[in-house]
Amino acid sequence: MSLFTALPFECYHNYRHIPKLSDGLLPCLSIPKLEERPTKECPVCFEGFSNPKVFPKCGHSICAGCEKRITVKNQLLRTKIITCPICRCSVNLASDECLPHNWSLKEHLIANDKMNEATSSTLSARCSDCGETISRKNTFNCRNCSSRERNAEAPICGACVVRNHSPHISSVIDVLGPNRHKKVEFETGLKEELVSFMRDELTKFKRAFHTIDKPKDRPNTPQKLLFPSYEKLLEEKKDAEKKREIGRQSETELAPCTTNLKNDDDEYVFI
Repeated sequence: MSLFTALPFECYHNYRHIPKLSDGLLPCLSIPKLEERPTKECPVCFEGFSNPKVFPKCGHSICAGCEKRITVKNQLLRTKIITCPICRCSVNLASDECLPHNWSLKEHLIANDKMNEATSSTLSARCSDCGETISRKNTFNCRNCSSRERNAEAPICGACVVRNHSPHISSVIDVLGPNRHKKVEFETGLKEELVSFMRDELTKFKRAFHTIDKPKDRPNTPQKLLFPSYEKLLEEKKDAEKKREIGRQSETELAPCTTNLKNDDDEYVFI
């Protein structure tokens, strides 16, 4: 019996990387990488896994303590039902059986803890005077004591600097001191880049301003580009001004005639 026929459909329908029958390969389970798991906490108690147990059907895990909490026992049939808190997939077991251990997840968690310890050890240091663990970025170094004890890397906390190294405080240096010139160079370069960027933007703004401020009769005026009917409006405005000027001239030329007609009417009425 092959793996494909032996396992129920629920065992592999949630996984993405299942080969097709057309590829000439036997469909099999492809367990996703443990590094891609969305969480490292138990979905029941929301605490880190100490002894993870896995559901055979869906592949989700819970801790051993929460397995007892969500187990529903049937004393008559001597069985028990455990329901996955994520996908609600149920598992029927005998009363003396338990969920299998998720050894892969447990090994992954152990390796992850070791990696975190190694990372924290590089970011932290132990004070050579009081023995307290402090952040490495907050440590100091005394050149006087280091040369005397022949220990160039002897970190000191701030409290011990004040308590034990006050007489030769000028010999105490910040551990990050040698790297400060890099920080200053970086800040200076960043300021120069910002100034250059602002100058370029100001130049572009001035060019755009002068382009907008060009006379209206030029063909490449921004108004004409933004408003296609701008030329038509200008022509209508010119025609209206011409008609208004013609009307004024007509009124000026017809003014004497209007005065004579008015006088004739007055004389006729008087007679």
